[in-house]
Amino acid sequence: MRYDLNLAPRPFVNQAIAKTLLALLGLAALALTIVNAVILLSPSDVAGGGEERIRAAEANLDEMLTYSQEVREALDNVDYSQLSTRIDYANGLIGQRALNWSRLFDRLEELTPERMRMLRISPTARGEGIVLGLLIEAQQNEQVRLFLRALEQSPYFLDVMPRNQAQNTDGSGLQWQLEMTYLDY
Repeated sequence: MRYDLNLAPRPFVNQAIAKTLLALLGLAALALTIVNAVILLSPSDVAGGGEERIRAAEANLDEMLTYSQEVREALDNVDYSQLSTRIDYANGLIGQRALNWSRLFDRLEELTPERMRMLRISPTARGEGIVLGLLIEAQQNEQVRLFLRALEQSPYFLDVMPRNQAQNTDGSGLQWQLEMTYLDY
């Protein structure tokens, strides 16, 4: 059996290992601080590379601003009236393609009096409707008056206007040119 008797007012405790570890950690922290300070304060390749990237980004930004200004100037010089004319022409073509010819022929057939015939139908798309040019042939003026009255009373034909009248080449009847707005709905 063994008894440890320590009668000292402050007993001895070995703390050498703990103090050594604390000293080493302090020295490591001091070394890292010194290394970081040297890197931060010295003009090294790492710091220079960052400056080069900043200069390159600024040059790229200047190029983009110059290009943006050139595009704005080019857009300011565009002749929009010519573009508007092209757009109107394209919309007219689309309107003519969208015309339901069967429905138009059915409506005209309902309104056309006997012994009157259509020689030409020419549509032109404008605004909300389609402008129709008709060339009709009739034996008597009464047939044309009946046709004009029927067109004016129809909800599908607006602004019906006779343009001119001419005698057939063989003298058998009259030809009339009409113009009207056709609403295809």
